[in-house]
Amino acid sequence: MCKPSQAVSVLEVHGTADTEIFYDGGTTMPSPTPDGGAGTGGQYPGATTTIADWVVYDGCSSTANTSLPAPDIAAGMSTTLTQYASGCKSGSEVDLWTIAGGMHIPGFNPTFAPDVFKFLLAHPKP
Repeated sequence: MCKPSQAVSVLEVHGTADTEIFYDGGTTMPSPTPDGGAGTGGQYPGATTTIADWVVYDGCSSTANTSLPAPDIAAGMSTTLTQYASGCKSGSEVDLWTIAGGMHIPGFNPTFAPDVFKFLLAHPKP
């Protein structure tokens, strides 16, 4: 279980059609162990569960702000912004950018990197 010692801003960018890391969570495929044996797969949470966990870790209000305009980051696909900033410790923020129909690596627009960079600059860590 994750137990951060201080607030950490989080930005998750996730496509709903991701077939590598499913938007709603899933099970990893078993990978071989160093000795050549069969490993075991493990469960992983979905995007909304991951974000909900960080909202708790950062002490944010559980009410999301969905009224802000979402960044236009993926060619021909709409993105929604779910933001948690109210009440967060140390000015942290937890955002989920959901790309409707986006795959694991969608065709990003040229604005993607500057938008991510803007988020990072707004939430520096020492």
